[in-house]
Parts: sequence; structure tokens; C-alpha cells
Amino acid sequence: MYFDEEMDLTINTTNCKMRWSGNHVYDGQLETRYFSVPGQLAKNTASHKVCKIEYTSSIFIGREVRTEIRGEHALSLISTHGNIEINAAINISGSTFDEAGLSGAKTSIGGYFKQKGDGLDSGRI
Repeated sequence: MYFDEEMDLTINTTNCKMRWSGNHVYDGQLETRYFSVPGQLAKNTASHKVCKIEYTSSIFIGREVRTEIRGEHALSLISTHGNIEINAAINISGSTFDEAGLSGAKTSIGGYFKQKGDGLDSGRI
């Protein structure tokens, strides 16, 4: 995917859709992920949702692209056969979308706990 002209590129993590040039839409998928809550005596597990958008090609987002990420879930952008290069400023204002794609109330951007190779939590992303 190559975005290198003046256009709007919006990722809605609530319904997991990437939209560009007003009418092109790419559907990702929402995944539920689990992690252990650190610092607890009893083993507590919490869950969170991640919007996973995966391409088999490289992803390039040029500086002319107005890029915005909205929604209530974390984002995982993946290229399985190539690189990801982002040269644009990214607006992560945290606005949510309704089903029609219109912005609603503001919320904090989603995130998840990254785990180290030894299975311990290494911090929030």
C-alpha cells in the first residue's frame, strides 16, 4: 500500500476499518488479547481489544497524507512481506466513531501491555 499524495487516511479502531480518499475502505479484524495484571498476589487476568490491520505488502504513508487514528481500541498495523514507513504526522486525538463513521465523544486511545520474552509485562504501549 502506497499513500503519497494529499489525502485523508483514517483508522477507526472501534470498528477496525482503514479509510482513505473518502470511499476506499479496508477491513481489519478485532482481536481479544489477555494479560496478567502485575503486582497482584492472586493471578488476575484482564482482557483488551486490538484492531489488527494486516497487509501482505509494504506500507508507505507519505508526509502529504493527513493521518488520523480514532477509536477505543489499540492498533496493530502489520506488513507480513515488507516494511512499514510512516512519514506523516499522526493525529491520535482519541475521538470515537459511530456506525456511520461520524466522530463522537472523545476518549483515550486504547493500548495494551507488551510482554518480554520471559513472559513478564514490560509496560503499556
